Amino acid sequence: MKERYTFAAGRAMKREIITTADGSSTLKVAEIDECYHSVNGALAESMHIFITNGLRYYISKNPDKSAEITILEAGFGTGLNCLLSLLEKQSDPKYTIHYISLEIYPLDKSEAEKLNYPETIKGYNISEREVRELFIKIHSAKWDRSEVIIPGFTLTKLALAIENLSDCHTIKEKYLNGKDLNLVYFDAFSPEKQPELWSSSIFNGIGIIMKPGSILTTYSSKGVVKQALRDAGFNVQRIAGPAGKKHIIRAEKL
Repeated sequence: MKERYTFAAGRAMKREIITTADGSSTLKVAEIDECYHSVNGALAESMHIFITNGLRYYISKNPDKSAEITILEAGFGTGLNCLLSLLEKQSDPKYTIHYISLEIYPLDKSEAEKLNYPETIKGYNISEREVRELFIKIHSAKWDRSEVIIPGFTLTKLALAIENLSDCHTIKEKYLNGKDLNLVYFDAFSPEKQPELWSSSIFNGIGIIMKPGSILTTYSSKGVVKQALRDAGFNVQRIAGPAGKKHIIRAEKL
């Protein structure tokens, strides 16, 4: 297993690469017993929660409004959700994506190169080599500025803590050209480990810059998360989860 370091509550902790049940990689922080993805399948989890029930769902419900999609991800992690969204866009050139992602403890390029997503991602008309090139390009993109990864897909990686989502006006004005969000991938560490990231103030801050009818998806279906989303003005739907998880949440901004 390959070790790197991440931080929580101001402490340095070992971060190691492990293989999940579907053969894809994730990272584990042993000190807090927390993984970046489900051990039942990192790739399967991301596809189910954020692509099938997030991006694809939004497009299917908004066929006339999805020519330009703005996505906010909290947080960037391994870059898997970003990579999958990029591959989705490459497969369907009729829409463009502006992808904004938050992370204060990013992977370095050498660590990203050890993740096996290019070998395990299937179903797209693209070679493993091309997927790897795109994945490294994502991780090589500069922070706190927007970069075009491929035509129609712009990535903005922000060195910003999720706690700052309680006030999203700066993000909207500085990075979204005043536009509202269409889709949110909420992929923070679990409510058990970092409950402050799952509060109504966080979701209210995000909701302020979401269009009515826009979608937020997340892996947690805990009662406190559902209530926090409702308090922030979302219609919350509990839907079937991926392998190893009974339910997830898809919430619509009212």
